[in-house]
Amino acid sequence: MPYKSLTDAKLRELEMELENIMRSAGMPVVGFTTDGEFNSLRTGRVNRPVSVIQLIKDAKNEARAMPVKSITALFTLDEKGQPLSRNPAVPLEEVIWLNEYMKDGREPVSFNRALYILRRKLFPFMHDPHPWVEGRPETTGEILKSILAIFLYRKRIDDLKHHVTDPADFSKNLYQPEKDKNGERIHHREDHNHLLKRIVSRLRGGHIPGIDLQHFRDALHDPTTGLTYEALTGKNKQSVPDCERLINPGVIAFLERNGHVKDANVVKRLHNWHKAVDGRGLTEEERSLYCRAMKEWLLDDWMPWFSYQPDFSTIDVNRKIKGICGLTKEAVIGLVANLESRELRRIEYEERGLPPEHPRASATDDVEGMIGLMHDMLGDIFDMKQFSDAQPKILNEFSKRIDPELQFYYWTGAKERYTEFELPSFNEPSGNGDKERLDDVKLSRRGDPGVFVANRASLPQKGQLTARAKFHREPVALPPPLTQETPGN
Repeated sequence: MPYKSLTDAKLRELEMELENIMRSAGMPVVGFTTDGEFNSLRTGRVNRPVSVIQLIKDAKNEARAMPVKSITALFTLDEKGQPLSRNPAVPLEEVIWLNEYMKDGREPVSFNRALYILRRKLFPFMHDPHPWVEGRPETTGEILKSILAIFLYRKRIDDLKHHVTDPADFSKNLYQPEKDKNGERIHHREDHNHLLKRIVSRLRGGHIPGIDLQHFRDALHDPTTGLTYEALTGKNKQSVPDCERLINPGVIAFLERNGHVKDANVVKRLHNWHKAVDGRGLTEEERSLYCRAMKEWLLDDWMPWFSYQPDFSTIDVNRKIKGICGLTKEAVIGLVANLESRELRRIEYEERGLPPEHPRASATDDVEGMIGLMHDMLGDIFDMKQFSDAQPKILNEFSKRIDPELQFYYWTGAKERYTEFELPSFNEPSGNGDKERLDDVKLSRRGDPGVFVANRASLPQKGQLTARAKFHREPVALPPPLTQETPGN
């Protein structure tokens, strides 16, 4: 079939068109949720950047494009004590300090050595700045570019505080959404379930610091953890339930019980963050606390001095975004946008006296809205002609179900109709004193090796899968036996 990719620019055009249509219909627009592939929507701009990650990228690109000779002139004084060239981003006092440091000592300090010291003093004590390039010694030109990128980043943050139409303070926030013509902030987030799968995938791969996969292998053999072989190995890459099994309370309790404190702390943060977005029975303050703990986990690696100097203008721009807490660049961008956006909206809605947003506002079903709807109505396989013929009819039928002005009930065989009464708040407990879904440890009948199924035992056993269930999907096989390591290997 012919295939054409949807670019970030084209998606932004579609979003702007959709915003105009929604406003013309009297609907307030507050944001969009997209896949992780569309990173620029959560960092880029219509009128200004919305993330410090975009500011870092712009500063490094500008420094990379400037010739070394031109940068050297910014840090060299003439006979009158003035720089040979000026840039508003480069503080004059730092240039003067650099030149005085080279001359004031008992022995002259080389320009290269002085640049190292200058870069070092731009950050809090005990922090070793990241180099412009890794894996080899830096040249003088590369040190100059790294210092210039730092100054450009800090100057851009200061300028945005005084932006004419939409000021933003990135020294206090990692993410600052833009305002539309009506003064409403337009938030761009990544789908929470996609982000969860990305992060858990890095955990399974052993990329997250403080994680020892052998401890999870041991947890697999404990019947109280609810962990399955498929969930641990990531066989079903798009399965959110498998991600939840890997970070469930049973696994956390096992890790704590066996003294694996670092592993337990990381998994507990991931579990609480997911619960803050997808769990019932939490107050807004508890959700905020769990999201803040996740943000602090990210900053502990990205900006270790955050606890005593929470100024994001001091971020080391030469630190690569990829690899922060072992995550990919896409995951870091999505996590920054989602965590900051939720907290900003919580504070804003409290100030405006509005009800809190639904925790699942940035989460979608695994099969993606429109495509999932077509699969539901047309089956797993359909072609473009079937799609074109059926789309108007399907949209017409579903519009009846959500039309508040419709004077009759549109009954279906499934419970798909929207309710005409207000549902209880997601912050309210489910009731009956039962554990909430994400607080309970559920054993998988399909993946639990303790349940008797075909080829494991000949006798039927209570709790085994039905014949219908086994016909559609076979039970999970037993995990492979542990290999015994011989001495000396």
